[in-house]
Amino acid sequence: MAITIGVCTSAFERNIGGLLSKLRSTLPMINFRMVSLPYNDLDNYPLEQERLDGLILCHSIQNRRLAITDVLDAIYDKYLPRAKKHLGKENVVVIAHDFSWPFQKKATMETFRMNQPTAVKCSSLVLLSGSLDNTVQMDSDDWNQLTAFAREVKPLESSPLKSAFDVVINWFQSAMSLVIFVIFVIMCIFMTILVIVSSIGLFPLIIIVAVFLSYWFWKIKNKQHNIGIREGDGSLHDIKSHGPTLEVRKKGYRK
Repeated sequence: MAITIGVCTSAFERNIGGLLSKLRSTLPMINFRMVSLPYNDLDNYPLEQERLDGLILCHSIQNRRLAITDVLDAIYDKYLPRAKKHLGKENVVVIAHDFSWPFQKKATMETFRMNQPTAVKCSSLVLLSGSLDNTVQMDSDDWNQLTAFAREVKPLESSPLKSAFDVVINWFQSAMSLVIFVIFVIMCIFMTILVIVSSIGLFPLIIIVAVFLSYWFWKIKNKQHNIGIREGDGSLHDIKSHGPTLEVRKKGYRK
């Protein structure tokens, strides 16, 4: 079974188009899938449902500066720990890109490791690069480390307990959706009744409901009566069906 590695970004796909193309041509045996992350509310993103074996998180500093974890306006404070828990640290890479290229990245990397330790603890590799759209502006050593990472990714094993837990979670989400829908319908009915009452008053509404229920009850009784006639309960239909037989019996009796 082919390994699936998600190349994730909250920017446009074209921003990492060059990286995707180069990875796919270099390692055709691996399925590199583009994963679009939400621009907001990333903490609630259902990462576990993506069915990934590995993850390459691409963060553009032109999009939201170099704020990945532990600093003001950091985006991935909860996302990266979840990725580590779900996939394992060894299957997660972080790439901060769109730096002016070439640049001396040593000082930037040291500052990053000191100020944003969560990103380092939750990933096996942190890379800094230039643009990744048309061409991949990345040091050859970093590129070799990235491809070595991809080759080492193993299929994510799903234990029976975890599968059962996922089933329970999915069932709970479906049940909650149904409950919310039922509550919505009830609220719509309630609001409709309030509007009608405020428009025509309560007493006319009671009269309308009573007339409707009476008509509904009459329809049911009429349907039951018609069913009884069709089944032959001594009605005119039954007499017509058996009329000749009754007549013969009467004549024989007179003889």
